[in-house]
Amino acid sequence: MKNLFNKNVWTYTMSLLAFVFIACNSNPVDSDEYKAMVAEHEEMKGTHEFMKETYEKMDDMHEEMKEKSDQYSDLPEMDSIHSSMHQKHKINQEEHYQTIQTHEGLLQKHQEMIEKHANEDVDKETFELEFETILEEQKQMKADHERMIEEHEKLRNEHDQMMEAHASAMEEM
Repeated sequence: MKNLFNKNVWTYTMSLLAFVFIACNSNPVDSDEYKAMVAEHEEMKGTHEFMKETYEKMDDMHEEMKEKSDQYSDLPEMDSIHSSMHQKHKINQEEHYQTIQTHEGLLQKHQEMIEKHANEDVDKETFELEFETILEEQKQMKADHERMIEEHEKLRNEHDQMMEAHASAMEEM
């Protein structure tokens, strides 16, 4: 009976050790949290492409607005408004371009990390650091996207208001 008890304890202990060993060596890439981060990365790549396309449209719209503003160059009060608006748009466009370039670099870096993690070419400490880095950078990228959208909408509204004012002024002339 004593042998049977020792055998059961030994079997239980070995099973527990095997379970702990397997659980501790599980691939963190298989966790739900990591999979959610990868899904977020894929979504952000799509959002980034949309932002690049929107930037290009904004650039075209800016050129069109500049051409229209040139029509008012003989009216000093309107020309100064256009010059101010043009300067705001130019600064905003440059900031958006820089943000898009930064995000492109981050997305490439994240993709490389994700591939490295999938191939298990990283120790646990580095993995955890890189995972947290990706999450923080994704959070910042989302905030940047929201800010860019708000700025774009604000500039579009300001432009529309200015064009309405110009139309009214032209009718009065």
